[in-house]
Amino acid sequence: KAFKITHFFAENSKKYPLALTLGALFFYFAKLLKAYAYLKHDGGTPEGAAKKAGAFGTQEKEYASAIRNYSYTKVMGIIAQIKECDYKFKSGNAGTASEGDLLIELISRILN
Repeated sequence: KAFKITHFFAENSKKYPLALTLGALFFYFAKLLKAYAYLKHDGGTPEGAAKKAGAFGTQEKEYASAIRNYSYTKVMGIIAQIKECDYKFKSGNAGTASEGDLLIELISRILN
C-alpha cells in the first residue's frame, strides 16, 4: 500500500510537491520521537506518550502502533534519511532523479 501511495504522489508532484511531503513525513516522525522521549521520561503506555506528544483522537493508537513497530534508533535513522532527501532535492545533488524518484527511494529506505 505504501508504494502504491508513493507512486501516486510521485506521478502528481505538482499537486503533492516533494517539499511538502517531506515536511509532513518529518513532522510525523519528529512527533514519534517526542513520544519516545515522554515514554522514556515518564514511563506509562505508548498511547499516553503519544497523547503527551500531541497526538489526539485516533492518532494516539496510530502513534502507539508506530512506537511498537519502529525502534528509537530506526526513527532517528528515518529522520536522517528525510533530511538527506531534502538536501538532495534542494541542492540539486539528485542528478537526473525527479522529485518522484527521490520520494520512491526515500520510502523504500524507510520500509527496509
